[in-house]
Amino acid sequence: MNTLVLYYSRTGNNRLVAQRIAERLACDIDEIRPALGSFFFLLLGSAMKAGLGNRKLARDPGDYDRVILCGPIWMGTVVLPLRSFLLKYRKRIKSLAFVTACGSDETSKSGGFGYETVFGKFRDILGPAFAKGYALPVTLAAPAGAVSTKIVLDETNFTGEIASRYEAVVEELGRA
Repeated sequence: MNTLVLYYSRTGNNRLVAQRIAERLACDIDEIRPALGSFFFLLLGSAMKAGLGNRKLARDPGDYDRVILCGPIWMGTVVLPLRSFLLKYRKRIKSLAFVTACGSDETSKSGGFGYETVFGKFRDILGPAFAKGYALPVTLAAPAGAVSTKIVLDETNFTGEIASRYEAVVEELGRA
């Protein structure tokens, strides 16, 4: 299957995940870069569901059978760079899987800020082109009591439970 991995990452967590997926599945990879990089405007635009657009991608997602999109979740929303991408390309995307390195954990996954809630928003935007969502809670890589917004994934902490969950996600994506 001809697959493109796309990612938006502010802290580097989703970049690491996207790079690992692209390498493991031997896929093309490209970065979503917002037109405005200010965190304040990105956060405000995400909350208001406004669109400021992104810079042009190097690869056209419509040329691929599947897109694996990696990106964060902020306050239970589809973040602005991802929303702008989805709205621009939704009619051209054949199949999309979303993978998020996020702060939500198993206890809050279905709450207002949880990743299952955001997966539902992806379904609303993409309809049947949304294949599945996968969450890699960064708290799985953290020492007990760490604040999820402060965790930065790297080769030293991408071990244990988060590495096991990542392996399961990649295996499933590889079979799809």
